[in-house]
Amino acid sequence: MLAFFVLYYIRTIKSYIKNKDDATITVNRRISLACMLVVTVYLISAIVNDSMIVHSPIFWTFLGLGMATGMNEDA
Repeated sequence: MLAFFVLYYIRTIKSYIKNKDDATITVNRRISLACMLVVTVYLISAIVNDSMIVHSPIFWTFLGLGMATGMNEDA
């Protein structure tokens, strides 16, 4: 699971750097970075706080959205 999150961060940052000058994909870049921020906050929250099952669907939704927008940039 840890390797999955590390690869997610590497892929998001790499796609952001790769497409830095392309103005046509700014919306995807912003969504991808926002989702990465949300995932980071949820992971930190899970470490320092007790986890609740009601927050899990929100976390997986933002993780999937971030991955989808990151994959869209590579195409």
